[in-house]
Amino acid sequence: MSLLKTAAKKIKIVLIALFSMALFLAPVPASLHILYMLEEKERSASPPKNTALSAEQVVANARSLVGRPYDQFMGGKDNLGKKLGGIVCIDVVNTAYKRAGICFERELRSVFRKTPEYFSYRSWNNPWDRNFARRVRNFRAYCRAKDLVFYDEKKLKPGDVVIFGTGHIALVDTVSENGFTVIEAAGKKYIALRAHRDELYERNIERYGKPIFARILKE
Repeated sequence: MSLLKTAAKKIKIVLIALFSMALFLAPVPASLHILYMLEEKERSASPPKNTALSAEQVVANARSLVGRPYDQFMGGKDNLGKKLGGIVCIDVVNTAYKRAGICFERELRSVFRKTPEYFSYRSWNNPWDRNFARRVRNFRAYCRAKDLVFYDEKKLKPGDVVIFGTGHIALVDTVSENGFTVIEAAGKKYIALRAHRDELYERNIERYGKPIFARILKE
């Protein structure tokens, strides 16, 4: 039975990988069609103006990303992966909040201008770079500059973010006495998915260290 489960898991991973490759290698017309559909989906999911921002809304936006392919180019190749609908870990947070009314591209640039000492400025990492808001290191700096960081896992709420060093970030989906779940885009999983705390920690603590937490929404 265990052999069957292992085989099924491997087949699933192969199918996901093939799907991702097909997406990235699709002819230009097909790729544009896919991108158009994704943009239409994002527009339809955008909140009406003057709607109060809520954690439920942010989480719902993040859940709609589950199943999206991971951007294996991670912003490289002239952002080819993003153009074809792929996402990296921070895109889950950026997209979920942007659809709810908070644009971190603008927020990060604004905070950088006011408190540049929190950011790691490099020739390749500056607020004029198109991938500035797609880097975990900059989101982490933003949270520190805005005093949004906390360290007690028991205080987590849906809509909060979990940040591992400068390498990975996930959005909190649910919280219970058994821990919490997140929505994340993980490279080794090939797609955006829902994961339990234990799995999240197992994959990231050894590589990036213990996480910090941040709450974007005011109580």
